[in-house]
Amino acid sequence: MINKNDFIGIFIYAFATIFLGYKFAFLILFIKENSDRCCYYNGKWNIKDLILYSVCIIIGALLVHYLS
Repeated sequence: MINKNDFIGIFIYAFATIFLGYKFAFLILFIKENSDRCCYYNGKWNIKDLILYSVCIIIGALLVHYLS
């Protein structure tokens, strides 16, 4: 289920992808998720967030590629 924080994350990663590039967006995704992994998920990656935000970044990168 997608909650309010997921929509905020989608907006942030879409914004980062469009204005800063997909490489930077993936970098901040992995930095943030690694921090969350250590603090909130007992050392395990949150697969739902990784998939959701990765798909968002890929869609943003495709939009930038085809619209420019």
